[in-house]
Amino acid sequence: MIKLQPFRLVIGALFISFCSSLPASTIVTYKLADNGNGIVAPSFSSVVSAGEYDPRTSALGTDGSGSTISGFSTQSTNTYMRATGTTVSSLPSSGTNAYHTFAISIAGLAVDEVLDLTSVSFRYYATGSTSSTTFTMSFFSDAVGFADPDRLGTQTLSGSTLDTAQVIDLTSSNSVAGTAFTGLTNGTDIEFSIYFGDTGSNANNTNAINRIGQDLVISGDVRVVPEPSTYAMIMAGLMAGSVLLRRRLS
Repeated sequence: MIKLQPFRLVIGALFISFCSSLPASTIVTYKLADNGNGIVAPSFSSVVSAGEYDPRTSALGTDGSGSTISGFSTQSTNTYMRATGTTVSSLPSSGTNAYHTFAISIAGLAVDEVLDLTSVSFRYYATGSTSSTTFTMSFFSDAVGFADPDRLGTQTLSGSTLDTAQVIDLTSSNSVAGTAFTGLTNGTDIEFSIYFGDTGSNANNTNAINRIGQDLVISGDVRVVPEPSTYAMIMAGLMAGSVLLRRRLS
């Protein structure tokens, strides 16, 4: 008669593996139609806090035409950056001051829990005087750095390509991200920045406008880190199951 306990341990190991591969959940939604208010999903409200999406309106001021360089659109669900506030490069190393920023803080995780961030998604598009102009967006985080090779994602808009859906991969599948957004613990603060650059005949036109549209969403999940004794139990179950299987086959 075969004992069932080892098989129960094997089932437990498979269940843990299954749970770790579940799809990521929405953690924070930045409502760009509501002054960038960061709404934390109810299931994460005890472990994550988020401020507002900041287009740095005061820091960037107005351009020569008196238009606000960066801010929230009063007509649509987006935030913008005029070409009059950018340089030709969207890289921090160029000294550009044309960027938006948003951040989250982590607290309240249980002792055996960590937070994994998987992606940031948003719409990046350009409007207005887009003819003969190239718009560029670069995505950075202080968890990785702000040197040129630290760019987590980038997009160029020109010609017929002026509207894109962006999904910035924060998992180890993105070699730049590595494990910087995996296994986050209490007391961790993470800031993200979106830099803009423009080149071409309308690159200094107040009506050539970069936009981040709709809702901006940070996704991920809380993961339970098993105690060493749990790993030992899993390994014992796998070994016992293997032995029983060999006996049945022999």
